[in-house]
Amino acid sequence: MDLIVAYQGRDIAIQVKRSVSPVGIQGVQEVAAGARHYACDEAALICDTGFTKSAEGLAATTGVHLIIAADSVHLEQQVESFLGGEKRTGKR
Repeated sequence: MDLIVAYQGRDIAIQVKRSVSPVGIQGVQEVAAGARHYACDEAALICDTGFTKSAEGLAATTGVHLIIAADSVHLEQQVESFLGGEKRTGKR
């Protein structure tokens, strides 16, 4: 797990993967285990190449959010959706 973000009363475990091929179940397992270990409320796996069907299936049963970040604009849209559709202004 790369970081834990505290956002609106929720602790969110985040794992970021950069790969030349779709990310498999190991990435989902890592962030799900890390979220459980650190008692996080949610978990997200971010990558730039997509996910295997196995990873998508495991994420569905473990509650891990999968975010594909092909570029910074796409990443911002995906994160806003994950956080509840709120537009971030950069201010806290």
